[in-house]
Amino acid sequence: MSSSGFLRVLRVSVVQLILILFLLGSAGAAKRVVATPGPRPPVIAMATVSPEQIRGRFANKKELRSAVCKTARTLLGKPYVSGDNGRVGFDCSSLVQESFRANGIELPRVSVSQWSAGRAADPFHPNEGDLVFFVTGDAGVSHVGIYLGGGEFIHAPGSGKTIRLTSMKAPYYRQRYAGAVDVIGDE
Repeated sequence: MSSSGFLRVLRVSVVQLILILFLLGSAGAAKRVVATPGPRPPVIAMATVSPEQIRGRFANKKELRSAVCKTARTLLGKPYVSGDNGRVGFDCSSLVQESFRANGIELPRVSVSQWSAGRAADPFHPNEGDLVFFVTGDAGVSHVGIYLGGGEFIHAPGSGKTIRLTSMKAPYYRQRYAGAVDVIGDE
């Protein structure tokens, strides 16, 4: 092959390589844009806790937060079962719902509704008992857990797995973290 023929092939290959890299980069950028949670929808029915709800059961909201986390911990090791609410196992949102229900707080059943059930909490410093949300699919928040403090949350991660504790710093969850929601409120 002559040197001019070789350069022509090389030029086409470089152009093709640049086009392939551009397309791959665009696909990755589009994926990242889709994976953002977007603006929080307006709150329709806030699940804030009134003093009457804790009176007689808990000394204060901090004690209620602790009780919710303690209830969730009793479910460690239970199987993940999509759509179940405790008959056989739990999915992520039913774990959250049951942990709060057992302590007198009603929350919506699915994670996307739980996302708008309270007020936005500090995403970098959630409180014990705050809900933590993750974007694990293509359409907004799709996974929820309960923040336990110390950088850990409890959740039902998915099929074939059991309810477990996970670090907020775990790469998979750190990259998909959408924010935190407070459904209990301050003192």
